[in-house]
Amino acid sequence: MRWEEVCQHKQLQDLPFKIELNKWGQIVMSPVKIKHSFYQGRIQCLLESLLNTGEVMPECAINTSDGVKVADVVWCSEERFSVLPLVLWRINTKMPV
Repeated sequence: MRWEEVCQHKQLQDLPFKIELNKWGQIVMSPVKIKHSFYQGRIQCLLESLLNTGEVMPECAINTSDGVKVADVVWCSEERFSVLPLVLWRINTKMPV
């Protein structure tokens, strides 16, 4: 399975847990843990307070050679962030990325 297929699959939308793909295209699910969410929020706030540029985002999907992984918190440069909506739009409209 490819990430685009996961995003478009009706039964995989609005789940109460994270979904990632491993390098074989298999879905890997992680349950939500309250303490983990607490630390994730703290890291996000810390990054936002220390960095003057770019965007901080929780639960960001990243396409890697081992499949799609979901980072707890990421920092994204302004330059990269400016192209993200275009990438997401292309995925949602089945256009090549």
